[in-house]
Amino acid sequence: MPGKKKNTPNKIDKSAEYLKILLDNTIKGFILLDKDFKVLMFNAVADKGMRYFYKKPMEINSSYWEYVEKKENASFIRHFEKALKKKK
Repeated sequence: MPGKKKNTPNKIDKSAEYLKILLDNTIKGFILLDKDFKVLMFNAVADKGMRYFYKKPMEINSSYWEYVEKKENASFIRHFEKALKKKK
């Protein structure tokens, strides 16, 4: 359309920034994982919890299992896989 600016990348960047601000200012820890348990995003509370309990700061693109014991999270894995199946 004539006269319409293409600012989609700016809108996406701004939305991501707002989401990060929102998540960092909640009292709950949030960790976004991909289907292979790779960390895509986390908030400050989740990072603080990982540093406190597991003595390791969180990092984007790291495996969730670098922070917690897989064998102690069977229930979490079951629910995670169930959620992935519902998404399809």
